[in-house]
Amino acid sequence: MKHLVWFAPMLYFVVTWFFPWESIQWNSTVSISYLFDILFCLSCFFVFKLPIRVGTQDLKGAVSRLIAVVSVAVFSLLMTNLFVLPAPFKYIEFLLLQILILAPLIEEFIFRYAIFGVTEKYFKNKNYLLFSNALMFSLSHAPAIFLFPTEFHGFIYAQLSYTFFLGWICAKARLKTGSVIEPIILHFIFNLIFYIAIIKGII
Repeated sequence: MKHLVWFAPMLYFVVTWFFPWESIQWNSTVSISYLFDILFCLSCFFVFKLPIRVGTQDLKGAVSRLIAVVSVAVFSLLMTNLFVLPAPFKYIEFLLLQILILAPLIEEFIFRYAIFGVTEKYFKNKNYLLFSNALMFSLSHAPAIFLFPTEFHGFIYAQLSYTFFLGWICAKARLKTGSVIEPIILHFIFNLIFYIAIIKGII
């Protein structure tokens, strides 16, 4: 199975980046590719026999990671305003559903359950594991460059940066607790800060 370790994330990126989703997309900004995300997680669960764990408590570490997530979110918002980077979130329908429910759940199951679980089984270098997971999470947001007008490209480049740090923190939580529960909560809190900023007109 070791030779399949990088096949899983490569398959995920090839399909999500290059499959013509727009040709089968329904009349909504809620992406139909979420169906593939769910199928990918289920496939990793069965093929690689990934366990589903409640995990262990790491209260001291959890507080540190929470502070880190809030800090990254606030800093990202400050930079977005400082450099006057228009954000495309306000043009996404069902924003609450997409940013506060679907994104934290599906993205964390993809990156901190499926991909993290697969690579963790065969690669024991923890720093490499955290870096590669955060990098893949960041790069998963790159196709937005091709989906949104050029006026939003500055924000998307900034998003590639802050999602790397968010991904690292969530991967650290996954590593320390053995579960996706804390990563989902951290991701939700990060997105909640952005959601509040959006509805308040801050970005």
